[in-house]
Amino acid sequence: MKNVERFEVIIETDGGGIDVRLLNEFFYNFRAAYAAAVLHAPGSDITPQFEYENADWLRNKVNGSDWKQIANFARIDLGEGNLKIVDIRRENPLTIIFSGVFVALAMAVIISGGELKAGPLKVKLPPLGEGIAKLRQALGRPPGRGED
Repeated sequence: MKNVERFEVIIETDGGGIDVRLLNEFFYNFRAAYAAAVLHAPGSDITPQFEYENADWLRNKVNGSDWKQIANFARIDLGEGNLKIVDIRRENPLTIIFSGVFVALAMAVIISGGELKAGPLKVKLPPLGEGIAKLRQALGRPPGRGED
């Protein structure tokens, strides 16, 4: 099993209410990208630099997948590697503490347009709509909310 670690993920919001539909779509696409990385990323002896160098690799691996494969990534049981929410705080911004496989979580953050900051590890994601658009693009899905 690859290393399971905690990440503090910060998602910028405008301070208003968060549309549950958008948050659901973000989690769905983020989980699909994360699972694809868990299932397809090379071995666990990867340096942190790997995530930046290989985010394009993950995009290429999943881009153009049909909706059934993306749905499978979003729902597959990864055992100990399942992505978990450890804590969530709603202020401005939205802060979520995830637990998951380091390499996969880092790669999902990068393809969603986020940034990693080391020591202690923190992640900053773009506003929700922008993150969804980047994830959909990486997964080869149409930009708008479709029937997939």
